[in-house]
Amino acid sequence: MGKIVNAELIERAKDLRREGYSYSEISKTLGIPHTTCWRYIHQFFKQRWDGRLPVYNLSEAEKGYLAGIIDGEGTIGIYNNKSHQYIIKRVIIHVANTDERLVKYLKSLVPNFRIARRLREGKRKPVYYLRIEGQVNQYSFLKSIEPYLVLKRDKARQALDWLKKRLNIGIEDVPEKPQEMAEIEKEEKI
Repeated sequence: MGKIVNAELIERAKDLRREGYSYSEISKTLGIPHTTCWRYIHQFFKQRWDGRLPVYNLSEAEKGYLAGIIDGEGTIGIYNNKSHQYIIKRVIIHVANTDERLVKYLKSLVPNFRIARRLREGKRKPVYYLRIEGQVNQYSFLKSIEPYLVLKRDKARQALDWLKKRLNIGIEDVPEKPQEMAEIEKEEKI
């Protein structure tokens, strides 16, 4: 039988996740099942959209710096996520780096970056992955750095267009039912 999960254990798990530990590392550290760990932390970090876009108060230099990091070390793309019997498309924006100072600095600029730390075999440094989760956060972030991107500008524009449709930003005829949205996506072959 596993450990009884109490409020104190859940808070410790949330703190470890904020520090960049993976779900597997947290479950091993605390001695709780991986799925239980994921469920409690995921519910805590789940975000609800109130219709307002987050504003990033970044200077022009910081926007340029972030764009340079994304161009050089990052990924922007629309990927298929196979979940059960459905294929769900989603935008992924992330940066991978082994320098913890850079990771902390980027996190200070963009609080919506989620950090995951992965240990590698041997004496190699751990890799830190920063990822922006949530379509609203992704849209606002890309909108702010898109003018400064060079190599990944086209990918950013594709992601912004896709997110704009998903979030119904600037669209007059918003479908009333989810079924109508699915039919529109089929027609557009997103």
